[in-house]
Amino acid sequence: MALAAMFAALALVTAVPGEDARGLGTRAIVAMAALSVSWLLGTATGRQIESAREAERMRVQLAVARDVHDVVGHALGVTLAQSGVVLSLPDADERELRETLAEVETHTRRALEDVQALVRTLRDPAHDDGKGLDGIPAVVAATRAAGVGVETRIEAGDGVGDAVGATAFRAVREALSGRR
Repeated sequence: MALAAMFAALALVTAVPGEDARGLGTRAIVAMAALSVSWLLGTATGRQIESAREAERMRVQLAVARDVHDVVGHALGVTLAQSGVVLSLPDADERELRETLAEVETHTRRALEDVQALVRTLRDPAHDDGKGLDGIPAVVAATRAAGVGVETRIEAGDGVGDAVGATAFRAVREALSGRR
């Protein structure tokens, strides 16, 4: 607003004192003032919109962080408690250890599935970190490095779009992650 007032004052001071027959000087001053005020209001509105978008983005990030914290924190707490109890038993037999490990695996798998489901709800298929068909060999190599035998054959024509490639990448990654 201060900038608009400066433009208006400058226009009034520098305006030609006498007007021609059509009032051209007055019209030019009014037009310049109107343009200045419009520009300033548009800029202020744009900043308010950007600020509102940023606040909404931060709100969503906080909600996601809380959800992830709840899921992972619960799973880790249960896992820690189960393993701590079994470790504190001096005469734990192999059966008890295996049962505890099975429960730990179940809790961990469930937490992983919950986090993956949460991430899937947030993911935009068009922007999947650039992971498409070209990312599949790296996932296969990592799986092989972990000791899992994997055979692949990828044949895709030139007509595969980014969204289809990203979906194929996620399907292969999920299949190789060992989820049942």
